Amino acid sequence: MKRLAKKQLTDKELSDYSREHLLYELNMFWQLARTIPKNEPDKPSFTLSVLLESFVIHLRNLTDFFYNRTAPKGYVIARHFFGDPSHWTPNITPALKQARPRANEEVSHLTQGRKSGSQSDKLWGTAGLLKEMEVVARDSAAKASAKKLHPAVKEFLTQPTDEMVLWLEKNVTYSNVAAQSLTSTSNSAGSFSPSAPTTAVIKTK
Repeated sequence: MKRLAKKQLTDKELSDYSREHLLYELNMFWQLARTIPKNEPDKPSFTLSVLLESFVIHLRNLTDFFYNRTAPKGYVIARHFFGDPSHWTPNITPALKQARPRANEEVSHLTQGRKSGSQSDKLWGTAGLLKEMEVVARDSAAKASAKKLHPAVKEFLTQPTDEMVLWLEKNVTYSNVAAQSLTSTSNSAGSFSPSAPTTAVIKTK
C-alpha cells in the first residue's frame, strides 16, 4: 500500500497533534516514572522489564522531540511549535545525552551495546531523568507559540511538580492509535472451544 505524502502541518493541526500525541508521550513518561519505584526496582521481574522498557521508549521519543534540530519528513519535533524554529536551541543535559544512545542500543535495537547480567551501569535513574525532562518540557511549553501548542499541554506543564500526575489522571484519555485484536473461543459452559469465536479489541496507544 502506498503511503500518503507527509505535509507541513498547519497551526491547528499542530495544536491537535500536541493535544493527542505529545500529551500522551508526556503522560506515559510521567506515569511510568511514578510507577516503577512501586514495583521493587531492585528485584528483576517481567513486570519491571515491561515498565522500564516502556519508560525508556518514551524517554527516547521525548528526548528526540525536544532536542533534535532537524527531523525526517513526517516527524514532529519541538521546533515545529515555534514561530521561528531558530528560537528553540536547548543544550541537552549530560544525563539525557548519555541516556539517548543507551535507549537506542539497549532497548530499541539489538546491538552489542546491550549490557549483560546485573552491572551497576545497567540501572536507569528514572527519578533523575524525569526531573531533567521536566525542565526542558516546561521551558519549551513556556516559549512555544500559543497558536501551535495546545493549551492542555501548557496547562499540564505549568502544574506544581507534585500535582502533575494528578492532573494527568484527571485530564488524559487513551486513544486507539494502535488496536490489538485478541481472538478467543468459548462455549456455553464457559470453557474455551474453537467453535465459538469471540473477538475483544484492546485499545492502546
